[in-house]
Amino acid sequence: MYKIDDLITEIYTDETIELPGTLTRAQQRKIENDVLGKMRQTKKFPRQKRYIILLAATLLLALGLTVTAAKENEWDITLINFMGLNTSDVLQLDDGEVVINETSTSTCTDYANNFAGEEKQVSITGITSIGDKNSAYLRVNTDYKLPENFDETADYILPENTSIDIIYKDMWGNSELRTFGSTFQSVYEDGKLGFLVSIENCEDINKCNVTLKIENLYWYHALEKDEDLLCDGTWEIDWTYSYKANVRTRRMLKRIDTKEGEVFLTKIEISPISLRMEIVRNPKDRKKQWTMEMLEEIQYKDGTKIETEGTSSCSIGNGMFIESFTNAQYLGEVLKPEEVKCVKVCGKNVEM
Repeated sequence: MYKIDDLITEIYTDETIELPGTLTRAQQRKIENDVLGKMRQTKKFPRQKRYIILLAATLLLALGLTVTAAKENEWDITLINFMGLNTSDVLQLDDGEVVINETSTSTCTDYANNFAGEEKQVSITGITSIGDKNSAYLRVNTDYKLPENFDETADYILPENTSIDIIYKDMWGNSELRTFGSTFQSVYEDGKLGFLVSIENCEDINKCNVTLKIENLYWYHALEKDEDLLCDGTWEIDWTYSYKANVRTRRMLKRIDTKEGEVFLTKIEISPISLRMEIVRNPKDRKKQWTMEMLEEIQYKDGTKIETEGTSSCSIGNGMFIESFTNAQYLGEVLKPEEVKCVKVCGKNVEM
């Protein structure tokens, strides 16, 4: 038997459709009231009908949480700057913003104002995430107040240890730990500490469970080139993504001859904020070192070209399976997936 929450989150690209237009506040409220009205009448219904109405209400709430924030463009300015975007770009990022209403509180020993340390409660108060099928950018907010003599222009605060576990679970209950690239940096606003995190080249992250763990905060004094333990504590928070992939995908088996041997391009995925490719090398070349940059150019239907000097990240599995990932921050602009005519890969133009 499948769990109902697994079935709800297991959404494939051919199961989703684009809905024209947007819902106004009044329309949303009317739908919510209609559903609630039906739920109040469930005492008159047999068990099966009650279950169907409750399931419909659950789906309505899930869809509403995903769509509302994106359509109203209530984007986190600090986060989109971290992504290398500007405010006009966010209009192209439909259905990719998620507000994660989870909290992690730790009893810590804080040394900011007392060398002997004092006990206090410190919490992760919320996470905002923007992403597509293969990447996510997080803003992690905390209620930790910066020390009075903290210099935001010269000092910085970072955890001693951080870890991110990302697990994909298919509809049969099988789990797989995903690999990815990541960056982690601090941000300060209204006198409180926060963090910015990127997760890149992580396949199907839009349907994965994520666990973020942060241990001990250190105060780095850039001018003195030393560091102090600032706050001794551990925070762990987890959530499950369930949002639309927001990518244009082409699968193929295209043979390309390169100076480093024969390869086969099998997949290209383009979203407004990233381009990801999968290539398989000829098995006879698996022991040879791979040094080539795969992505060379992106060409739009109107003839406009984006020339690249490589990729954000590249990984090779078992000497054969190559994954190439490039984000908008690296390209210096967002992409227009539906307008892409072809992608130049290893010297060969590949039509989309």
